[in-house]
Amino acid sequence: MYGLPSSPFYNEFLVFQTVLDLADRSLDSGGFEEHISEFIKVVSFNGGCFSEGLKDLEKVNFWIEDFKKHYLNKEKDPLSHKLMRSLIQHPPVSEQTFKKIENLSHEIFSQFPGGHNFLKRSDSFAAHLFLTLFNSSINGEV
Repeated sequence: MYGLPSSPFYNEFLVFQTVLDLADRSLDSGGFEEHISEFIKVVSFNGGCFSEGLKDLEKVNFWIEDFKKHYLNKEKDPLSHKLMRSLIQHPPVSEQTFKKIENLSHEIFSQFPGGHNFLKRSDSFAAHLFLTLFNSSINGEV
């Protein structure tokens, strides 16, 4: 999809690029549902998302349809949708760990085209995404 299929970090790269594409609305509407479904699988299965709603396939399918409408409405922030908020649910971490993850996510996302604009968000979406995606690695504290 984006190159790197043989890379050990292909799934993470896919997630990072998808989030940036969603944030700047550059994700093509052709194949939108399939792309978002793959994104959900990678985030929820790789990291172990803590959202109960993502375990209900019917609810997820409804959220994807609703998210597409939300995404296409240029007045709404795509990452504020309930689906995106559910995807970044993670176990609590200390403030110190959160700060370290926030710094790490800033370092990585700043390397992507469009990353600097994404990092200006006030909701620390990047850090919450990292905590979800790498939950099994961060399990204790960093």
